[in-house]
Amino acid sequence: NNKEIIYIFWTETAMSKLFDKELSRRCEYCEYGLKSPESGEEILCVNKGVVKPDYVCRKYKYDPMKRTPKRQKIDTDFTPDDFKI
Repeated sequence: NNKEIIYIFWTETAMSKLFDKELSRRCEYCEYGLKSPESGEEILCVNKGVVKPDYVCRKYKYDPMKRTPKRQKIDTDFTPDDFKI
């Protein structure tokens, strides 16, 4: 299925630009985990129950919406010539 292959390729290339390729696997980024409303540090896992944020199990599935990417550094050394057309 060509649409599926293109979608997979696009998401992988787009995600690699936004997120670290060396991202460590952690339950706090897992689709099945939710931060505990009481403690704020522990993760409530659908499969394993209450776990630490750095724990990871075999059912780990990365959810990019649960992670905030690092801010990109913006160059601030502008000159007036940079703004001329």
